[in-house]
Amino acid sequence: MENIKRYNNIERYYKICDTATSSNYQDFLDLLKSAETLKEENKSVKTYTYSVKPDVVVISNDDLFLKKFEDTYSGVLNVISIYISEKTNNDFYTASEFEITGGFPEYTVNVKVFSPIDFEKCVWCGKCYITCPEQCIDLDLNIDFSKCTFCGECEKVCEFESIQIKLINELSINASFIVIDNDDLKNEFAKIGVELFGADEIDKLFERVGEYQVEELVLHENEICQYSPKLGIGCRRCLQACKYDALYVDDNGIKVNHLLCVGCGGCISVCPTGAMQNGYFKDDVFIKYFQTLQLTEDVILLLGDEENIRKFLWSNHNKSFEKSYPIPVDPKFLNVMHYLFLFSIGVAKLYLLNDKLADKNEVKFVNSFIKFLFGYYPFIEFIEKYDEYSEKSYQNPLENKYNNFSFSSRRKKLAAILKFLYENSEKRNVLLKDNILDIFGNVLLDKDRCTLCLACVNHCKIGALLAKETDYTLNHNPSICIQCRICEKVCPEEAIEVASGLLLADEFFELKVLNKDEPMVCPGCGKVFGNKKSYNAVKEKLSLAGLFEVKGKYLNYCETCRVKMLFGEEKDAQ
Repeated sequence: MENIKRYNNIERYYKICDTATSSNYQDFLDLLKSAETLKEENKSVKTYTYSVKPDVVVISNDDLFLKKFEDTYSGVLNVISIYISEKTNNDFYTASEFEITGGFPEYTVNVKVFSPIDFEKCVWCGKCYITCPEQCIDLDLNIDFSKCTFCGECEKVCEFESIQIKLINELSINASFIVIDNDDLKNEFAKIGVELFGADEIDKLFERVGEYQVEELVLHENEICQYSPKLGIGCRRCLQACKYDALYVDDNGIKVNHLLCVGCGGCISVCPTGAMQNGYFKDDVFIKYFQTLQLTEDVILLLGDEENIRKFLWSNHNKSFEKSYPIPVDPKFLNVMHYLFLFSIGVAKLYLLNDKLADKNEVKFVNSFIKFLFGYYPFIEFIEKYDEYSEKSYQNPLENKYNNFSFSSRRKKLAAILKFLYENSEKRNVLLKDNILDIFGNVLLDKDRCTLCLACVNHCKIGALLAKETDYTLNHNPSICIQCRICEKVCPEEAIEVASGLLLADEFFELKVLNKDEPMVCPGCGKVFGNKKSYNAVKEKLSLAGLFEVKGKYLNYCETCRVKMLFGEEKDAQ
């Protein structure tokens, strides 16, 4: 873990760039200062000091291990031990099961603790020990529940009512760290993003205790995230991209552990909806930033963090170039939308001053896509040796340039850019099925099975699936669909199939009617309250179960009239 640094120091960058001498470069710097000011004014990053307390829960089925751990570390750590066993050990909380929620450093351990003896009341008379027919009570009054038959003889013989043999107390214990000496369990929790420490990793635990200056650089907007925490399905690209266990899932969705996040940008660059954002440079600010720069056609942009920009400028003796502009935009946060946007507004070449991004699928896709549409390759390149940079002339192949700087969401912006590029190419009716991003595709619907229950629409936060109440239609916009496949899995009729592939055709960018129905009109009041397909589906299920006569008698009425009809029926019967 490391404290996150600012990746862009504007003040220092200005000083470096101000050493440039050419007039055209100075004009660009004036615009760049305006753009950087815009970026600074619109950053959305919280900073604070966080104290990680030395609160540790130790879980083991080995009471000797727990005893040794307490003896060794209790002086410097606040240790609570949980003994997993069917035989109680009165030195520790003893339980047969536990649950861990949260993430570092705010774990909660929920545990059901065996609590058969109230030691406040017990006088250690030993009668329970003598009486127990299974001999499952030892001299320390530990009880072996693997032998206990719950006959209740110990309770009967206790004069002080200190034994309730079946009593289990539920405890919730908060902790910064959890230590467990079971590798299988440790690995099992690691699969769901819960980081536990092994018995041989205590040194790492100590490294994390203390105060930290935290910057919440990575933001997550659950409103447009296509992962369903309740169902455990949907898009998991950010979770898969994070190499630092800094993302986890709770009941409300995907969360960022800012103490573990190192700001690598992996989760942000792969997010197809824009739910993951760089707090210093959100997508809407990115669009405004490049609008402010007023780039001329066929410019060459060199994007890098402040350190690489400085290295490039110094390696070239602060020389200014005719068409090459180094810009302090860290490319590790960029998504395919950002790259294609820059190409669409007329940038002729994009050099990324970070060769670690050469293997990124987003970079490979953008280069392949532009090559396929316009035969122009590569749009994105990397500079091996900064001091050997030699400016060349490049011409963006687009005759018309994209000039729409409005913004609503990352995916909708990408869809608009894709449509623009498609319309400005000669490619028509081509399906790019094997694209490496797998964020494009279509929804195929079996109309006969679909009852328009709209379960799919309710889970589609990005808005690719849309219901129109005015004409009782279910619609799909393929260009917005990110292939999360939630719709496919929640459809109760198994009527949906998701087909991957980027279709370069007019229909891919249009709202398509998948299914249509007629409204259900209440015969009692004339109110429209649903659709006929849903009604017929429920009617069929009730009929097959033999329940239609009982529960479906007034199903064709609206809720209000149905209650009136049932109430009138009861009144007549009386």
